[in-house]
Amino acid sequence: MKKLALFVFIIVAAAVFSGCLGGTTDTTEQTIKTDDGEVKVKTETKTDGETTIYEQTFESDAGTETVKVTSKAGKDDWCPEGGDWDMKSTGVGGTATASMKIDKLVTSGKYAGLCHVVYTAKSPDGEMKIDYWFDESGNRGFYEMDINGQKISQEWTG
Repeated sequence: MKKLALFVFIIVAAAVFSGCLGGTTDTTEQTIKTDDGEVKVKTETKTDGETTIYEQTFESDAGTETVKVTSKAGKDDWCPEGGDWDMKSTGVGGTATASMKIDKLVTSGKYAGLCHVVYTAKSPDGEMKIDYWFDESGNRGFYEMDINGQKISQEWTG
């Protein structure tokens, strides 16, 4: 069930972040049959101005899990300063939270011309923070992460 929930969450988070679900209020309910039984899924999407709220609840014999994602687009720009995305998941395994905050378009130094985004996540397994700097195409960038005190840095291209 967790793999299914994670897959659905990633797809919907991408849609919310890209604005594909903007301007609507929608509620759907469906039952998905798996090898482990049935999973009832209720999905609700609301949009209010620049803010979109997406909430999905999964019910099965293993329990109930709810994922709520709130995003704010900010300015109509590729790096909208102040834009953010927040997620909270509650269920039988505990509570997990994650957020992405768009800091700014960097104008000088090593990261000049790159958008700075800070991602943080907390779960029963620990905490993680990742700073991203990337160009408008997303083909070039850097990240620095801190996972439970371990620091990792990397550059990517392509």
